[in-house]
Amino acid sequence: MRLIKKYESFFDADHAVVEIGKQYNDSKVLGLIADESAEWSDSYGEIGNGEAESHVIATMISWWEKKSGKKLSDFEYASLEDALKIHYGI
Repeated sequence: MRLIKKYESFFDADHAVVEIGKQYNDSKVLGLIADESAEWSDSYGEIGNGEAESHVIATMISWWEKKSGKKLSDFEYASLEDALKIHYGI
């Protein structure tokens, strides 16, 4: 029983990326980033510093947390955030 409990608590960022990818395809993510960056300013490209991308990633992670029913630790959140940046080329 302990072994099963220990396995259930294991966080797999790759699996989370696959699940998020089913809901958020590449074109949808690019559209969300474009919409978000348009709200920052006309000179976003010069001063953006990735705020739009960070907001979209946070939205995707929040969606996954609701779907999975699991609240991520800071380490797990950062791991998933990095995996999503790599996956989407952000």
